[in-house]
Amino acid sequence: MAPTWLIDRINGPVPAYLAAPAGQPQTVRHLLRAVRRRIDQAIAAGQPWQAGFDELRDVVWQVWPQLDDAQKRRFIRQLRVWYDVARFRMPPQTADILEPAIARGQLRFVAQSLQRIEVLDEQRLRLHVSRRGEALHEDVAGFINCTGLDMGGPIDPRSLPGRLLEQGVLVRDGSGFGYRVDARCRPIGQADRTPDRLRLIGPITAGVFGDTLGAMFIAVQVHRLLPDLFETLQAPSPP
Repeated sequence: MAPTWLIDRINGPVPAYLAAPAGQPQTVRHLLRAVRRRIDQAIAAGQPWQAGFDELRDVVWQVWPQLDDAQKRRFIRQLRVWYDVARFRMPPQTADILEPAIARGQLRFVAQSLQRIEVLDEQRLRLHVSRRGEALHEDVAGFINCTGLDMGGPIDPRSLPGRLLEQGVLVRDGSGFGYRVDARCRPIGQADRTPDRLRLIGPITAGVFGDTLGAMFIAVQVHRLLPDLFETLQAPSPP
């Protein structure tokens, strides 16, 4: 296998079946239907369903920018959780630990929405949750938040991103995720200013490129921007 196979795969062309219908804008509905058909074809051919999904995942950084902000917000609101379930998969080593714990009754999974956490005393917390519209609560000894980076949440004004937002160097992306950047990963600030020697990479660019969350996608994103960044850094500074 060529040493650049991963880069070539992610930087490869978008499959024709993912292209928007002629003369029409790209939509979340079209992409969902196209991927479902491709997964059905993969299963019918004896392939795992992941083969169909991965074709979208690998080029989503090219497909996502074709959606307008309203379509992006629709995906985030209605489909992101399902995309994440298919996108982030359990390593076999983790499954070997979790499956026996489930069989012994030490671990269970419950689909519900966390509303708030109440501190009862130094050793107990009360989780207030909603499950299918029903308000419930459960007392626990501890709680671990594993939801990951909140790219649409509030920003501490004392942090570096908070100060850059205040200065107008950073501007929130219209999708609600991360910050606006151009194709060279330069932040697009107020009045469309783009500081030439500053680049944003990774999850904070997800609003522009879609899936920049996994290590391999961040690595390929860095690989794409390095030539331009080196050229910029080697150029003489303006007087």
